[in-house]
Amino acid sequence: MVEDNNNIMMAVTHAIISSSVTSLVLGKTDFLTLGLAIVGSQLPDLDSSKSIIGQIFFPVSRYLENHFPHRSITHSLLVVKCLNDTYV
Repeated sequence: MVEDNNNIMMAVTHAIISSSVTSLVLGKTDFLTLGLAIVGSQLPDLDSSKSIIGQIFFPVSRYLENHFPHRSITHSLLVVKCLNDTYV
């Protein structure tokens, strides 16, 4: 139960910090911008099936968890660049 609470708190703090920084840096408070910032803040934890986003996308998180150590591929600048190139 403690680990579940920790995962929830990590997701919430990542969301709060990302939306706050995005709002301050970009000067935007629209739902789409802040929503994308919040979703983006959760993506690095996709490599853990115990995280909130890992539970939502369980098959993907299980694959990443079995093939890569935590905080490796999903925490790299290469992934950030690939996502940026894909969506921008």
